[in-house]
Amino acid sequence: MLTALRRALCTILRGGPPPEDPPESPESPESPESPESLESPENFPEASAEVRSGTSAQSGAEVASQRAPVQAATPAGGDEASSQALEQAAVAGLERGGDDRESDATGASVMRLIVGLGNPGREYEQTRHNAGFLVLDRLARRHGLSGIKHRFHSGVLEGRIGDGRCLLMQPQTYMNRSGRAVGEAMRFYKVEPANLLVVVDDAALPVGRIRLRPEGSAGGHNGLTDIERAVGTRGYPRLRIGIDPPPPRMKQRDYVLGRFTPEQRDALEPALERACDCIEAWAEGEDIQVVMSRFNGG
Repeated sequence: MLTALRRALCTILRGGPPPEDPPESPESPESPESPESLESPENFPEASAEVRSGTSAQSGAEVASQRAPVQAATPAGGDEASSQALEQAAVAGLERGGDDRESDATGASVMRLIVGLGNPGREYEQTRHNAGFLVLDRLARRHGLSGIKHRFHSGVLEGRIGDGRCLLMQPQTYMNRSGRAVGEAMRFYKVEPANLLVVVDDAALPVGRIRLRPEGSAGGHNGLTDIERAVGTRGYPRLRIGIDPPPPRMKQRDYVLGRFTPEQRDALEPALERACDCIEAWAEGEDIQVVMSRFNGG
């Protein structure tokens, strides 16, 4: 991949035509090996058919190859050494994420990653296990974000919440493979764990309650378990959305993959709004302990 990038960039830096964007190669979603490993989806309002069905996937490196060409002047006289130096600098910029990252006043990169967990496919829309997708749908509508793209094995929307730049992600890998998507995005944007927020359903909380934590265990949730494996730490914030415990004699897997009852939906609506308020406060840089004290009580 880097060899192809160097050749393409060399052509650009020496005045040649920009490379054409490579066509997207369809890729089927990873199907769980058994029903026990399946966990739940719902997509952004602007999701494309490819994203909704999970039939298109690109890695962070493939995304980098499709960015706008790096603009650089060809050295006078066609100096080969100078041209190679420019080429190497441009490739290094793509490997860092190029100009797709911004800097704050101190020169440090700024990107907050907000991940809503769920399962792809219409059969999982509006299910309890897709509470994370529901929150991100609402957050995207609230901020007028549109133009969803498929990157990092996810449907993504990029925009600003307050003064901060954010990437909203709905992994399309199925719940128990969420770490693959999150890990790729974190590496590409150089996101620190403290700037990752995962929104997830929680059967230990009643519907209508939300709970923000700066870190913690997976608590048996397969999505959080896989993210912890991919990131290498459990020290990242997570926002849990209550979905009620399953009724007696009902398997939890069947319960979480089911849809909310009308009564649950009535209690869920204000919780989704509060979850968006909580995410905004976190994204705007408020101290997480202050945000917790404001939103965890009700």
